[in-house]
Amino acid sequence: MASETIYPYDDLFAGGVQQVVSVPGFITGGGVYQRGQVLALVSTKNGVHTTKPVDSAAAAPGNRVFAVLADIEVDTSAGQPVPCALYFSGEYNAKALKFQNTDKVDTFAAQMRDVGITVKYVL
Repeated sequence: MASETIYPYDDLFAGGVQQVVSVPGFITGGGVYQRGQVLALVSTKNGVHTTKPVDSAAAAPGNRVFAVLADIEVDTSAGQPVPCALYFSGEYNAKALKFQNTDKVDTFAAQMRDVGITVKYVL
């Protein structure tokens, strides 16, 4: 009998019209991050992207949206980049997206649209 991984339902996706593109990458930042964390690009080497949570107070490119974290939870508190899955596109529930500090979805909504991430307000 094959084992099966069951993930709890979440409300991250807010539509199925726009294609969801996911790629492997890395996340850094020194914290524990949840699925839906909005990320900025740190670097790209040999086609592999390293990201960190986007922050409006950071200098570029740390203040520019790049992707959304796909993994349930990623712990970067050891200070090293950790492998993760990144969503590059799709339709996302504004209430399920996660940001640093006091940042809100409205701060980054236009940037998200520019990179192929659509934000929807789901009741």
